Amino acid sequence: AQSAFGLVITEIMYNPPGPSEDLEWIELYNEKAAPEDLSGYRFTKGIHYTFPTGWREDGRPLAALGPGEFLVLASNAQAFEEKYGFPPFGEFEGHLGNGGDLIVLENDAGDPHVYVPKEERTEPEIRREGARIISFSYDDRGKWPVAADGTGHSLMLVDVFGPQGDPDNWRASPTMWGNPG
Repeated sequence: AQSAFGLVITEIMYNPPGPSEDLEWIELYNEKAAPEDLSGYRFTKGIHYTFPTGWREDGRPLAALGPGEFLVLASNAQAFEEKYGFPPFGEFEGHLGNGGDLIVLENDAGDPHVYVPKEERTEPEIRREGARIISFSYDDRGKWPVAADGTGHSLMLVDVFGPQGDPDNWRASPTMWGNPG
């Protein structure tokens, strides 16, 4: 489904070369002409991350994404900064599926939800989903770019206004390790 909110996932490193998953990352872009307050938004499928709430000293939300700005979430913040030379906005839990995955970003509509890893749950996780801001699947088969599957290239969105779940709207990055941020 295409986002109606101006937030778009524009690049995904879902299967970095080698056995380590430490250099997985996902890039989010605000294509609107206005800032987007991501406070309380959360990735609930594919990866798990909840954007912080609260305010900066300048009065902006901690999780504000300005017009035309990008942010990156990484599986391992330290490994990402060592590789790319800048810190990601945050560090997510879980890993992106090397053979494809469903990625869902929800806002705070619906039941509040705090992600609890399976091994720490004492009862089944049951809740109503929040409003889906982004929801699409990528794959490593069919028309999806195979060069993004473990070779060191990321998956890059071609058209921010096109459907994110369409393999024709994605290509492998032209450079090794992609171009986050």
